[in-house]
Amino acid sequence: MGWSWALYFANEAVKTRVTHATRGDSSWLMADRSPAPLVSVDRPIGGVYVDNVLLVAPSAPSAAKLKRAVQVSMDGVRLPIEWTHDVAQKVLDSVGVHLDLRGVEVRNKGTRVWRFDLATEALLRRRKLRGEELQIWIGHAIHLLALAKPAMSILSSVYPFIDFAWG
Repeated sequence: MGWSWALYFANEAVKTRVTHATRGDSSWLMADRSPAPLVSVDRPIGGVYVDNVLLVAPSAPSAAKLKRAVQVSMDGVRLPIEWTHDVAQKVLDSVGVHLDLRGVEVRNKGTRVWRFDLATEALLRRRKLRGEELQIWIGHAIHLLALAKPAMSILSSVYPFIDFAWG
């Protein structure tokens, strides 16, 4: 899409109103060229992208309270916004991770790991394997290993085989 003044001003207008809802405190917002917000189990974090507001709160009541404050601030200047915090769990489910703020842990969902294990076993039972098939498998492996990036080094010997077995 590129950069434009219209996009910048829309984003800043919504960000200003969201900050106004918390009495001028923007330390909880994720933003470009700003320090990352402090994450804890008793403090919400949020983000603004043009007309979208994302809230991640430690509990449903604290999310509802913050949402009401932001909505009141937006209604005061008649700025329409889209709420994306209601779909946050669906987003986490779709990317296949479990986010535990209490235990300060992000891990792959068991269902995704189990399916990957079954797919790996199915590939190992084959007598022949094409590079295209292994390329699909390695894409899933990279997704799972994204939470443990140093472990991706175990895949380095797979890439030459993919090239060799292509087609």
